[in-house]
Amino acid sequence: MNRFKREGFAEWETKSLREKYSFKGKQFWIAMGLVFLIGLIGSFVFPFLPPRYPGNWSPPSTLQEYVDRLVTNLIWTPFLILLVIIWMVLRSLIDLGLGYKRTGEFTITGIANLGSIKILILDNWRLFTIRRRQDYFNDVREGQQIQIKRTGTNRLISYYVHEKE
Repeated sequence: MNRFKREGFAEWETKSLREKYSFKGKQFWIAMGLVFLIGLIGSFVFPFLPPRYPGNWSPPSTLQEYVDRLVTNLIWTPFLILLVIIWMVLRSLIDLGLGYKRTGEFTITGIANLGSIKILILDNWRLFTIRRRQDYFNDVREGQQIQIKRTGTNRLISYYVHEKE
């Protein structure tokens, strides 16, 4: 099979995805708290950092100019973090609302080893990456089959590498 096919979620998959995508866990809120804290602390330093693409930039020369840049950063940082959280919640709601997964079975035709990442070249030139800490990193070979399951918004659910039948 060279393409994904649609399948409905089984009841246990829906329940599992609800738990996986819920924001009730401590880990998510600790990570978002750290991002917020780094953004807050960084807001005091950002006015002194030059932009990525040089232009007519100069560091703040007066206290008023520094305060203006600081206030701008203190407004934009929480706003951008809030947008990311909204995006994550909407994507999870869309995945669960669509109620289907896409599964595909592909042949591994090539492997590009980039150290801690392996890029699997699948039939029809589809690409799939595996990182060092993920399953099958050391075991994957050309000629094997890989079964990939994704949600409706293309989020990876799981994958399984096995010998060609």
